[in-house]
Amino acid sequence: MKSNELEYNEESGSISFEIEGNAYHIKVNDVADALINKEKGIILITTYTPEEEKLLGYSLRGELLFSVPPPAHYRFWYLSASDLRVACIGKDEFAEKSGRSGWWFKLDLTNGNMTKDCWAY
Repeated sequence: MKSNELEYNEESGSISFEIEGNAYHIKVNDVADALINKEKGIILITTYTPEEEKLLGYSLRGELLFSVPPPAHYRFWYLSASDLRVACIGKDEFAEKSGRSGWWFKLDLTNGNMTKDCWAY
């Protein structure tokens, strides 16, 4: 995970964090990556199982804002804490080949929609 401010307990399937002295817990299993951005007021979490991947967006109070799959023909790779983008790699032969490792996708923080941006390394 990207932040020392988030603590993931795999056994209980929860992410814990503290905001202004208040403790919060988000119940989520199969966490692949997670980060918190207090300036934008959001927590981003990617989950992975062989059957399903999701990008989850939560408010700083632990309320689910969105839950979206990766873009068609891609898998989530990692999250960027600095600019709140998600890196994805090709999942199948229909993914656009970059000549690099993958692509950055810009993220709409209101609904989780992703727009292809530039190469990710």
